[in-house]
Amino acid sequence: LLFSKEKFLEFTLYDLPGREVHHQILNTKHSELNTDLPTGIYFYQVSDNRKKIIANGKLVIIDE
Repeated sequence: LLFSKEKFLEFTLYDLPGREVHHQILNTKHSELNTDLPTGIYFYQVSDNRKKIIANGKLVIIDE
């Protein structure tokens, strides 16, 4: 994701039933996702400061 004119981006993570399980403000070019979520399939959405969705996709968390 490119930070152009936006001062920050919002990252939201949802579980399979669609419940929000994580929300994080991204304000640098590199951000870490720190969660204690269990193994599973999640969906993410990235929106700008005007709430416009600029990216979305699937995230799979696995045990190591």
